[in-house]
Amino acid sequence: MSPGVMKIVAKDRGSEMKPFFAAGSEFIEQTDEALATGASQIKAIAEFTAPYKTGRLSENHEVKRLRKFVYQVFNNTPYAFWVHDGTRFMAPRPWLKNAHDEVVGGIIASLGASFGYGGGRKMTMAEAEKELFG
Repeated sequence: MSPGVMKIVAKDRGSEMKPFFAAGSEFIEQTDEALATGASQIKAIAEFTAPYKTGRLSENHEVKRLRKFVYQVFNNTPYAFWVHDGTRFMAPRPWLKNAHDEVVGGIIASLGASFGYGGGRKMTMAEAEKELFG
């Protein structure tokens, strides 16, 4: 993954996703909207929690929609990768990953976490999160 990049992706698995898409266009739009809101929330949390020395890390977060169900939250500061992932001389400070992890559960909860999947069995929160976000 590129330096300072965190993606929110609802995985595209072709035929395995048929039950998801069979839910109708309203549900699909609601899901895409929830992902967009989640990406914005990740950006806000990351701006607030980024390590602060000069302020460049907290000021340079952006959200980009790559396609339906795929949003990218990233920091375009040249040194963001090394601060986020650390080096052999510096411990990692993964503020963007922490923001992502904090928001993903809320996205699932906002969609009701009641994805009907195969044989009428409802997925658990963990199964739905794994199915949507890998």
